[in-house]
Amino acid sequence: MNHLLSSRNTLARSAVENPVFVVGTMRSGTGFMGLYLNQIKHYIGCPFELRRIWNNIGGVPIGSDVCGSICPGLDANSVIKLNESGLKSAFVGEVLKHMKEDPRRPPRFLSKNPHLCNKIWLVDKLFPEAQFIWTIRNLEDVVCSLVNLFERDHMKERNIRHIWPVREDERLSRCFAVEKNPATRFNDASRVFPGGDIMCLGQYWLESNRALQEYENKMGSRKICQIKQEDILNKPDRVKKRIASFLQIEPAEMVDLESRIDRLQMKNWTRSLTGSEMLKLEAFRSKNKDEIERIYQK
Repeated sequence: MNHLLSSRNTLARSAVENPVFVVGTMRSGTGFMGLYLNQIKHYIGCPFELRRIWNNIGGVPIGSDVCGSICPGLDANSVIKLNESGLKSAFVGEVLKHMKEDPRRPPRFLSKNPHLCNKIWLVDKLFPEAQFIWTIRNLEDVVCSLVNLFERDHMKERNIRHIWPVREDERLSRCFAVEKNPATRFNDASRVFPGGDIMCLGQYWLESNRALQEYENKMGSRKICQIKQEDILNKPDRVKKRIASFLQIEPAEMVDLESRIDRLQMKNWTRSLTGSEMLKLEAFRSKNKDEIERIYQK
Protein backbone atom coordinates (compact mmCIF):
# COMPACT_ATOMS: atom_id res chain seq x y z
CA MET A 1 0.00 0.00 0.00
CA ASN A 2 2.81 2.44 0.88
CA HIS A 3 4.46 1.64 -2.45
CA LEU A 4 1.25 2.42 -4.32
CA LEU A 5 0.82 5.72 -2.47
CA SER A 6 4.43 6.65 -3.17
CA SER A 7 3.98 5.82 -6.84
CA ARG A 8 0.81 7.92 -7.11
CA ASN A 9 2.50 10.86 -5.37
CA THR A 10 5.44 10.63 -7.76
CA LEU A 11 3.09 10.58 -10.76
CA ALA A 12 1.14 13.54 -9.40
CA ARG A 13 4.28 15.61 -8.83
CA SER A 14 5.48 14.75 -12.33
CA ALA A 15 2.09 15.79 -13.76
CA VAL A 16 2.29 19.18 -12.06
CA GLU A 17 5.80 19.81 -13.37
CA ASN A 18 4.63 19.04 -16.94
CA PRO A 19 1.37 21.01 -17.17
CA VAL A 20 -0.86 22.26 -19.95
CA PHE A 21 -2.47 25.64 -19.30
CA VAL A 22 -5.38 26.93 -21.38
CA VAL A 23 -5.16 30.72 -21.56
CA GLY A 24 -6.91 33.51 -23.44
CA THR A 25 -9.30 36.31 -22.60
CA MET A 26 -12.48 35.67 -20.70
CA ARG A 27 -15.22 34.58 -23.14
CA SER A 28 -12.69 33.33 -25.71
CA GLY A 29 -13.43 29.63 -25.22
CA THR A 30 -10.97 28.67 -22.48
CA GLY A 31 -13.71 26.74 -20.67
CA PHE A 32 -14.72 24.81 -23.77
CA MET A 33 -11.10 23.95 -24.57
CA GLY A 34 -10.34 22.90 -21.00
CA LEU A 35 -13.29 20.50 -20.98
CA TYR A 36 -12.33 19.16 -24.40
CA LEU A 37 -8.71 18.46 -23.44
CA ASN A 38 -9.84 16.84 -20.21
CA GLN A 39 -11.23 14.00 -22.34
CA ILE A 40 -7.64 12.89 -23.03
CA LYS A 41 -7.25 9.94 -20.69
CA HIS A 42 -3.90 10.88 -19.13
CA TYR A 43 -4.77 14.58 -18.78
CA ILE A 44 -6.02 15.60 -15.36
CA GLY A 45 -8.27 18.61 -15.45
CA CYS A 46 -8.94 20.12 -12.05
CA PRO A 47 -11.79 22.33 -10.79
CA PHE A 48 -12.62 25.69 -12.29
CA GLU A 49 -9.44 27.77 -12.63
CA LEU A 50 -8.13 26.83 -9.15
CA ARG A 51 -8.32 30.51 -8.27
CA ARG A 52 -8.30 29.95 -4.52
CA ILE A 53 -5.07 27.96 -4.77
CA TRP A 54 -3.35 30.53 -6.96
CA ASN A 55 -4.50 33.41 -4.76
CA ASN A 56 -4.77 32.10 -1.19
CA ILE A 57 -1.94 29.55 -1.15
CA GLY A 58 0.43 30.61 -3.90
CA GLY A 59 0.14 34.33 -3.31
CA VAL A 60 -0.67 35.02 -6.96
CA PRO A 61 -3.40 37.72 -6.95
CA ILE A 62 -6.41 36.63 -9.01
CA GLY A 63 -9.36 38.99 -9.24
CA SER A 64 -12.59 37.03 -8.86
CA ASP A 65 -15.82 36.82 -6.93
CA VAL A 66 -14.50 33.91 -4.83
CA CYS A 67 -11.08 35.14 -3.69
CA GLY A 68 -8.90 38.18 -4.33
CA SER A 69 -10.05 41.54 -5.63
CA ILE A 70 -7.10 42.54 -7.84
CA CYS A 71 -5.48 40.81 -10.81
CA PRO A 72 -2.20 42.63 -11.55
CA GLY A 73 0.26 41.81 -14.30
CA LEU A 74 3.23 39.85 -12.95
CA ASP A 75 6.51 38.95 -14.62
CA ALA A 76 9.10 36.26 -13.92
CA ASN A 77 10.77 38.37 -11.23
CA SER A 78 7.61 38.17 -9.12
CA VAL A 79 8.34 34.51 -8.36
CA ILE A 80 10.43 35.49 -5.32
CA LYS A 81 7.29 36.90 -3.65
CA LEU A 82 5.29 33.69 -3.99
CA ASN A 83 4.79 30.51 -2.02
CA GLU A 84 6.03 28.30 -4.85
CA SER A 85 6.28 25.08 -2.85
CA GLY A 86 2.84 25.58 -1.32
CA LEU A 87 1.32 26.30 -4.73
CA LYS A 88 2.76 23.17 -6.31
CA SER A 89 1.89 21.00 -3.32
CA ALA A 90 -1.72 22.17 -3.52
CA PHE A 91 -1.80 21.37 -7.24
CA VAL A 92 -0.40 17.91 -6.50
CA GLY A 93 -3.23 17.43 -4.02
CA GLU A 94 -5.78 18.34 -6.69
CA VAL A 95 -4.19 15.96 -9.18
CA LEU A 96 -4.34 13.12 -6.65
CA LYS A 97 -8.07 13.73 -6.19
CA HIS A 98 -8.76 13.38 -9.90
CA MET A 99 -6.06 11.01 -11.16
CA LYS A 100 -7.23 7.76 -12.70
CA GLU A 101 -6.20 4.61 -10.92
CA ASP A 102 -4.17 3.25 -13.83
CA PRO A 103 -2.92 5.98 -16.14
CA ARG A 104 -1.52 4.30 -19.25
CA ARG A 105 0.82 7.22 -19.90
CA PRO A 106 2.52 9.67 -17.54
CA PRO A 107 -0.27 12.07 -16.50
CA ARG A 108 -0.27 15.80 -17.22
CA PHE A 109 -1.85 18.49 -15.08
CA LEU A 110 -4.41 20.51 -17.06
CA SER A 111 -5.83 23.86 -16.01
CA LYS A 112 -7.73 26.59 -17.80
CA ASN A 113 -7.42 30.13 -16.48
CA PRO A 114 -7.94 33.35 -18.45
CA HIS A 115 -6.49 35.33 -15.56
CA LEU A 116 -3.00 34.07 -16.41
CA CYS A 117 -2.71 36.07 -19.64
CA ASN A 118 -1.00 38.94 -17.84
CA LYS A 119 1.09 36.53 -15.77
CA ILE A 120 2.34 34.18 -18.47
CA TRP A 121 6.03 34.87 -17.85
CA LEU A 122 5.53 34.18 -14.16
CA VAL A 123 3.78 30.89 -14.96
CA ASP A 124 6.61 30.00 -17.34
CA LYS A 125 9.12 30.65 -14.57
CA LEU A 126 7.18 28.47 -12.12
CA PHE A 127 6.62 25.69 -14.67
CA PRO A 128 9.47 25.66 -17.24
CA GLU A 129 8.05 22.57 -18.97
CA ALA A 130 4.55 24.04 -19.35
CA GLN A 131 2.76 24.24 -22.66
CA PHE A 132 -0.01 26.74 -23.35
CA ILE A 133 -3.11 26.45 -25.51
CA TRP A 134 -4.09 30.02 -26.40
CA THR A 135 -7.77 30.39 -27.30
CA ILE A 136 -8.66 33.49 -29.24
CA ARG A 137 -11.98 34.86 -30.43
CA ASN A 138 -12.60 37.94 -32.54
CA LEU A 139 -12.74 41.30 -30.79
CA GLU A 140 -16.42 42.03 -31.32
CA ASP A 141 -17.64 38.65 -30.04
CA VAL A 142 -15.50 38.80 -26.92
CA VAL A 143 -16.64 42.33 -26.10
CA CYS A 144 -20.32 41.50 -26.61
CA SER A 145 -19.99 38.34 -24.54
CA LEU A 146 -18.28 40.26 -21.72
CA VAL A 147 -21.04 42.88 -21.69
CA ASN A 148 -23.60 40.11 -21.32
CA LEU A 149 -21.54 38.37 -18.62
CA PHE A 150 -21.19 41.53 -16.53
CA GLU A 151 -24.92 42.29 -16.88
CA ARG A 152 -26.16 38.87 -15.76
CA ASP A 153 -28.75 38.93 -13.00
CA HIS A 154 -26.66 36.87 -10.59
CA MET A 155 -23.82 39.39 -10.92
CA LYS A 156 -26.14 42.27 -10.08
CA GLU A 157 -27.81 40.39 -7.23
CA ARG A 158 -24.41 39.76 -5.61
CA ASN A 159 -23.22 43.34 -6.28
CA ILE A 160 -20.27 42.06 -8.30
CA ARG A 161 -18.58 44.78 -10.30
CA HIS A 162 -15.57 44.44 -12.58
CA ILE A 163 -13.16 47.37 -12.66
CA TRP A 164 -10.73 48.07 -15.50
CA PRO A 165 -7.64 49.41 -13.70
CA VAL A 166 -5.56 52.42 -14.61
CA ARG A 167 -2.34 51.32 -16.29
CA GLU A 168 0.63 51.80 -13.98
CA ASP A 169 3.34 49.83 -15.81
CA GLU A 170 3.51 49.90 -19.61
CA ARG A 171 5.42 46.60 -19.60
CA LEU A 172 2.53 44.66 -18.09
CA SER A 173 -0.97 44.01 -19.37
CA ARG A 174 -4.00 44.51 -17.18
CA CYS A 175 -6.88 42.34 -16.06
CA PHE A 176 -10.12 43.22 -14.28
CA ALA A 177 -10.30 43.81 -10.57
CA VAL A 178 -13.44 42.68 -8.77
CA GLU A 179 -15.43 44.59 -6.15
CA LYS A 180 -18.28 43.06 -4.12
CA ASN A 181 -18.92 45.77 -1.53
CA PRO A 182 -22.08 47.65 -2.61
CA ALA A 183 -20.99 50.71 -0.60
CA THR A 184 -17.82 51.21 -2.66
CA ARG A 185 -17.90 54.28 -4.90
CA PHE A 186 -15.61 54.91 -7.86
CA ASN A 187 -14.07 58.12 -9.18
CA ASP A 188 -14.28 56.97 -12.81
CA ALA A 189 -17.53 55.14 -13.58
CA SER A 190 -16.39 54.54 -17.17
CA ARG A 191 -14.07 51.81 -15.84
CA VAL A 192 -16.77 49.98 -13.88
CA PHE A 193 -18.91 47.18 -15.31
CA PRO A 194 -21.75 46.74 -15.80
CA GLY A 195 -22.23 50.12 -17.40
CA GLY A 196 -18.62 51.01 -18.24
CA ASP A 197 -17.06 52.31 -21.44
CA ILE A 198 -16.88 49.67 -24.17
CA MET A 199 -13.37 50.89 -25.05
CA CYS A 200 -12.09 49.35 -21.80
CA LEU A 201 -13.22 45.93 -23.01
CA GLY A 202 -11.38 46.50 -26.26
CA GLN A 203 -8.23 47.37 -24.33
CA TYR A 204 -8.60 44.17 -22.30
CA TRP A 205 -8.81 42.08 -25.49
CA LEU A 206 -5.81 43.80 -27.02
CA GLU A 207 -3.53 43.76 -23.97
CA SER A 208 -4.28 40.14 -23.06
CA ASN A 209 -3.68 38.83 -26.57
CA ARG A 210 -0.67 41.08 -27.04
CA ALA A 211 0.95 39.51 -23.97
CA LEU A 212 0.38 36.02 -25.34
CA GLN A 213 1.67 36.96 -28.78
CA GLU A 214 4.83 38.46 -27.28
CA TYR A 215 5.36 35.21 -25.40
CA GLU A 216 4.86 33.24 -28.63
CA ASN A 217 7.29 35.49 -30.52
CA LYS A 218 10.01 34.85 -27.97
CA MET A 219 9.38 31.23 -26.96
CA GLY A 220 8.11 29.76 -30.23
CA SER A 221 5.47 27.31 -31.35
CA ARG A 222 6.71 24.46 -29.14
CA LYS A 223 5.51 26.35 -26.06
CA ILE A 224 2.24 27.97 -27.13
CA CYS A 225 -0.40 27.16 -29.72
CA GLN A 226 -3.02 29.69 -30.82
CA ILE A 227 -6.47 28.25 -31.54
CA LYS A 228 -9.12 30.50 -33.09
CA GLN A 229 -12.75 29.93 -32.23
CA GLU A 230 -13.74 30.32 -35.88
CA ASP A 231 -11.38 27.47 -36.78
CA ILE A 232 -12.97 25.26 -34.13
CA LEU A 233 -16.34 25.95 -35.77
CA ASN A 234 -15.25 25.70 -39.40
CA LYS A 235 -12.25 23.34 -39.39
CA PRO A 236 -12.64 21.09 -36.32
CA ASP A 237 -10.68 18.15 -37.75
CA ARG A 238 -7.75 20.39 -38.63
CA VAL A 239 -7.81 21.97 -35.16
CA LYS A 240 -7.84 18.55 -33.52
CA LYS A 241 -4.79 17.44 -35.52
CA ARG A 242 -3.00 20.71 -34.77
CA ILE A 243 -3.55 20.35 -31.03
CA ALA A 244 -2.47 16.71 -31.13
CA SER A 245 0.74 17.63 -32.94
CA PHE A 246 1.46 20.44 -30.49
CA LEU A 247 0.93 18.20 -27.46
CA GLN A 248 2.78 15.31 -29.12
CA ILE A 249 -0.06 12.85 -28.85
CA GLU A 250 -1.98 10.88 -31.46
CA PRO A 251 -5.27 12.35 -32.75
CA ALA A 252 -6.87 9.02 -31.87
CA GLU A 253 -6.25 9.83 -28.19
CA MET A 254 -8.64 12.79 -28.51
CA VAL A 255 -12.41 12.67 -28.80
CA ASP A 256 -14.17 14.05 -31.87
CA LEU A 257 -14.12 17.86 -31.68
CA GLU A 258 -17.15 18.45 -33.90
CA SER A 259 -19.38 16.47 -31.54
CA ARG A 260 -18.47 18.79 -28.64
CA ILE A 261 -19.47 22.02 -30.33
CA ASP A 262 -22.74 23.68 -29.33
CA ARG A 263 -23.12 26.25 -32.09
CA LEU A 264 -26.29 27.75 -30.64
CA GLN A 265 -24.59 28.41 -27.31
CA MET A 266 -21.69 30.30 -28.91
CA LYS A 267 -23.72 33.49 -29.32
CA ASN A 268 -26.59 32.93 -26.93
CA TRP A 269 -26.55 36.51 -25.70
CA THR A 270 -29.31 38.38 -23.90
CA ARG A 271 -28.53 41.52 -25.88
CA SER A 272 -26.33 42.70 -28.73
CA LEU A 273 -24.13 45.79 -28.62
CA THR A 274 -25.98 49.06 -29.12
CA GLY A 275 -25.31 51.30 -32.08
CA SER A 276 -23.19 53.70 -30.03
CA GLU A 277 -21.22 50.81 -28.51
CA MET A 278 -20.53 49.42 -31.99
CA LEU A 279 -19.33 52.82 -33.20
CA LYS A 280 -16.90 53.09 -30.28
CA LEU A 281 -15.62 49.58 -30.90
CA GLU A 282 -15.20 50.27 -34.62
CA ALA A 283 -13.15 53.36 -33.74
CA PHE A 284 -11.01 51.24 -31.39
CA ARG A 285 -10.48 48.62 -34.10
CA SER A 286 -9.55 51.30 -36.65
CA LYS A 287 -7.05 52.90 -34.27
CA ASN A 288 -5.38 49.56 -33.52
CA LYS A 289 -5.98 47.94 -36.92
CA ASP A 290 -2.42 46.80 -37.65
CA GLU A 291 -1.80 45.23 -34.26
CA ILE A 292 -5.19 43.52 -34.13
CA GLU A 293 -4.56 41.99 -37.55
CA ARG A 294 -1.10 40.80 -36.51
CA ILE A 295 -2.58 39.08 -33.46
CA TYR A 296 -5.68 37.68 -35.16
CA GLN A 297 -4.24 36.63 -38.50
CA LYS A 298 -6.72 35.16 -40.94
